[in-house]
Amino acid sequence: MTRTRFSVLTTVCDPPVEVLAACLASVAEQTWADFEHVVVDDASTSQEVRSLLSEAARDDTRVHLVKRNTRGGIVAAANDALAAASGELIALLDHDDTLAPHALATMHEAYTPTCDLAYSDHDMIRPDGRRADPVFKPDFSPERLRQQNYITHLVVARRSLVEQLGGFRLGLDGSQDHDLLLRLGEQARSIVHVPEVLYHWRMTAGSVALDPDAKRYSYERGRQAVADHCARVGIDAEVELGRHLGTYRLHRAVTDRPKVSVVIVSAGESAVVWGRQRPHLAALLESLDRLSSRPNEVVVVSPTATIIEHDERVSRVEVAAPGESPFAVAAATATGDVVVLLDEAMTLIAPAGIDELTALLSDDSVAAVGSAQFHADGCVRHGGFATHGAPADILFGWGGDHGGPGRLMDVTREVSGVDLVASAWRTGEFAMFAEGLDASDTASAGLQLCQRARSLGSRVLWTPFSSWHRFDYGTRRDPALRPPRPQPLAGSATGDPFYNVNLAPDRADWLELPGRAGAPPFTIDNTGVVHWS
Repeated sequence: MTRTRFSVLTTVCDPPVEVLAACLASVAEQTWADFEHVVVDDASTSQEVRSLLSEAARDDTRVHLVKRNTRGGIVAAANDALAAASGELIALLDHDDTLAPHALATMHEAYTPTCDLAYSDHDMIRPDGRRADPVFKPDFSPERLRQQNYITHLVVARRSLVEQLGGFRLGLDGSQDHDLLLRLGEQARSIVHVPEVLYHWRMTAGSVALDPDAKRYSYERGRQAVADHCARVGIDAEVELGRHLGTYRLHRAVTDRPKVSVVIVSAGESAVVWGRQRPHLAALLESLDRLSSRPNEVVVVSPTATIIEHDERVSRVEVAAPGESPFAVAAATATGDVVVLLDEAMTLIAPAGIDELTALLSDDSVAAVGSAQFHADGCVRHGGFATHGAPADILFGWGGDHGGPGRLMDVTREVSGVDLVASAWRTGEFAMFAEGLDASDTASAGLQLCQRARSLGSRVLWTPFSSWHRFDYGTRRDPALRPPRPQPLAGSATGDPFYNVNLAPDRADWLELPGRAGAPPFTIDNTGVVHWS
């Protein structure tokens, strides 16, 4: 195996001396031998810090100390570290964090000749010193990276590409790593995720790890980094801060507004919802009137045309024969460029939800976009599908006002599949993918279509910014009425690139496997209940 030299880059500015000592020691103790630790002291005022750095450089020839006479901030100091580096690969380490002893060796194993960026999972070092809160990440997810810096640590990149991109950009202190990751993502030949905790992020006073509000200025700079990225890659979008700090919201412009066909499967039913009788189809149409731009056509697919009362908002009614997929019937007759698939027992929550779906589909690399679905009690019904083990709805049963682990419910992101209901497709592609599809189970059908699309290299997205209530099953408090899970995909590869092998299979609530978190071990009984030891 070819040996590769790492340059670990650390900028230092008056951290607690004991945590700086732990940081330095974690690099010195690496099992991978060929590395240098480039440390830039950004004019620290603490004599203890300055003395510790001088002693480290004197006692270990692998420590390359650069002293700045004036404080320049983290970007200026990071660029000084980059300029002093000699390794083929650079690894980024903050002055109060630590590396696992085998971090560099493990990252080296992941690198291939075409890999330009790799990242690992990480956890936190609590103020009491205990490791906790592991962050188990997906493989590279460019849409999610636009919405949040989900990668954070540990980042290893090919130094030549970082230099080619101009290093760390001035004026983005606090979000310089997110900006660099976005630029690397645009240019990297391949990007590797190492699903192992190799970085320990310390929760110290004044750190974002402990208090997300500690460096509020960094979020505006992160917003600027995302906006600049969108401009570079041709995404016409306004970028604003998201609902929670550290997330961003993209409002994509659609210049060539496509013709939209909304397809509604209806049996003309009604039910008691929130204490009142709800005629499903009429209520759904009313929510579309209030909260979306009017579709170019609304096609209702029904077992019989006679059960649908005349409504001027309905363009036409199609009849599905017994055993015939209603969505396949719709695909054959829809005249729009984009088809949005709905069930009558739904109501739109988010304003402009259909516009959001069509805007995301304006990216040719995206084949399908799924929506957030909530039960009548506001709990999550569908957040995309996780297919690690038996397919399952992501975060099923979580409170809808909770962002979920890693703010999954707050960001648009790549997923392995989405429910057919409340999804949007380009009409011609949907007709092609849906040929011969049994859509009696819309969850399984959606997963099958997404598998077909992804096998051709297309992306599937899920977005919280198109959100719907769905009333055709009970709530999370009524497990007997839980919607069926999709069936496993025949012949599909094991694993899910947007899940993580450290997480429990057959679940989609980001429950880690026993022993991965430093927490007490647990077992899961046959009803899915977790029992802690």
